[in-house]
Amino acid sequence: MDDLNQFDMENIPETDQPAMDGDEELAESDPVQDENSEGDEPSIQTITAPVLSNMDTFIWKHDKTMILSELNENLMNGTIDRLLGTSMAKKLIRASDILIVSTNYWQLNSSDLLADLIIQIERDEVILNLRLTLWYNTEEGFQSELQEIGLADDVPQRTLTKLDKYLIPIMHNEDIEDAADLMWMKYDKNALAHPEANNPWNLAEKMKLSILPQKLFNESKIRSSLFFENGSVLVHKYDPNSPRHKPHGEKMEVPGNTIVLNLSLSTFDERMLDIYHECFHHENHAMFFRLQKMIQTDLSKIRHRKIKVRKDHIPPDVLGILEYQAIRGAYALMLPRSAFKSFVTTRILEIHRNAREEQTYMNDGIAYEDVIRHLSVVNHVPAWRIKRRLFQYGHLGAKGAHNYVDGQYIAPFAFSIGPETRLKDTYVIDRKTTHLLYNSDRKFQELMQSGDYVFVDGHICANSPQYIKVEDGGAQLTLWARAHVDECCLRFTLKYGESDGTGSYEFGRLNSVEAYNRHYRGFLDRKGVLSDKEYIEAKNALVAKVLPLSFPDMLVALMKYGNSRSERFTIEQLAEASHLSRRTICRFRSEPCKTYRRDPMLAICFALHLPGWLSSILLEKANIQISRYGKEGYLGELLDCNFMDTIDEIQAYLVENHHPPLALGEGDKDTQS
Repeated sequence: MDDLNQFDMENIPETDQPAMDGDEELAESDPVQDENSEGDEPSIQTITAPVLSNMDTFIWKHDKTMILSELNENLMNGTIDRLLGTSMAKKLIRASDILIVSTNYWQLNSSDLLADLIIQIERDEVILNLRLTLWYNTEEGFQSELQEIGLADDVPQRTLTKLDKYLIPIMHNEDIEDAADLMWMKYDKNALAHPEANNPWNLAEKMKLSILPQKLFNESKIRSSLFFENGSVLVHKYDPNSPRHKPHGEKMEVPGNTIVLNLSLSTFDERMLDIYHECFHHENHAMFFRLQKMIQTDLSKIRHRKIKVRKDHIPPDVLGILEYQAIRGAYALMLPRSAFKSFVTTRILEIHRNAREEQTYMNDGIAYEDVIRHLSVVNHVPAWRIKRRLFQYGHLGAKGAHNYVDGQYIAPFAFSIGPETRLKDTYVIDRKTTHLLYNSDRKFQELMQSGDYVFVDGHICANSPQYIKVEDGGAQLTLWARAHVDECCLRFTLKYGESDGTGSYEFGRLNSVEAYNRHYRGFLDRKGVLSDKEYIEAKNALVAKVLPLSFPDMLVALMKYGNSRSERFTIEQLAEASHLSRRTICRFRSEPCKTYRRDPMLAICFALHLPGWLSSILLEKANIQISRYGKEGYLGELLDCNFMDTIDEIQAYLVENHHPPLALGEGDKDTQS
């Protein structure tokens, strides 16, 4: 390449964008495809990165001739001499004389920007440091002109929004909130005063954007797309007269400034958010898409390639930053700060004050449920989106509200919040995830096999009567436990996959290990006062007592012993809890059997709420072995993790996870004498 037209670029920073928020559903990481693949150096990894144009490269490629011409004209007419206060030789500046030291970009409006370039010019062993300010209009092919030449030290203090080199605004969370408020003030001055009346269709209309709902053909990923210019989409068409009645795609022209909603994927609620999403893109990201020469906001159309990078120089997730801003911006448009920021704090305090005055039970989870329900009704937004919005403003206590587990909402709960509390930490887990974790984490498996913890009401709770109560509906947390789950329940870390955003659970640490060690041995330590040594002695004593017994005698002994929630089980109580007949329970207590059917024996273990280790002893008396692995390992997992569940809950879990339910017969079907 001719050195007259070749600029040198110093090591300009990749991006000034802030780190993305920890909200797990607002952004995904750029996937790492092939870390430390064979043949790579230890410090090198292969990633999949989007192929993107950036403004640094654009200036280099498209405007170097204009920059050289302007510099040489200002050199010849004496402007540069006056800036420097000295006379320079009137020798043409070549591109190879120029080093671009830094670039800064500033947004003037949705289509115009300023570019501040700091350059060095080397002339006869003299280095000149200058600042160039260029103006760009992006609507018509990036028209540009040089507006100002100054000294490098004379950099104007701009109050404009700063852009990164991809022309994405550099915005922290509060900046995104400000941008959304500015949009409402620009297009609807009453919106912030009466946010409950806002709707995305009105905003789009005031932004002169059309909305085109269509069922798109063979499009399973994109829910919406904004067209900046005229384009087209394939819409789903069904012709009953066509061969085999197969649906087909039909091309539809889409005019510029149109939001296309894919009816094949989205619900009404999602369409509302999608319109806000595209409106935010239009107002804040149009220059990015124009730089990429894209006529619409469909990021799937951006080409990707595998590149090798040093581990300490991973490029920024540009598309992740772009989408994060649009998603957060959509929430900020749907629920502006003014709609709830002060309201939430005031309402929480008011609820707690009323509870104290009326002497009624209250915890933060209940208070947040009230807030979520109110905002959901007033703003016509689903409750789970209100909860997500509360997270964005640091209301982590909302994690204790509106939790849907195993087909029902669990009781609201509360926990202590401190500097170490993270959004990705949770005290909520469902039965299926509990079993997956049981099979993947050895420490968790050992803990559950000890019987010291049990699944209760969407939590893994210390097995103590201080924390768990049994009512007609099954086991539940006590009122104290609901207000202090961090002191009696295990905490998990929700981890999201890098490529698909799917979640998994990681067994986390206990918050108050000493407190757990005092209280978690509920079956043997009903008052929660035994030391470690005393607990082991009590466990050994019980094992020594029941080990020599036959199955009927051990069953009688356990019914007399009761469990951590009951002084003793009557025959009627056990029959009702196990879904077996009174006659069957009486026979189990009095007559040794040649064979025992597995499922009624399991039902008795669950009905007595026996910890896994004690269930195993009782089942061995019936010559029944339950594995924790293999084809029927799920039964062992239930004994270890879910021994506080009712038979109805056990049956529901089995059916939901495609396992056969327990076969609980009547009368002579249960045993063979």
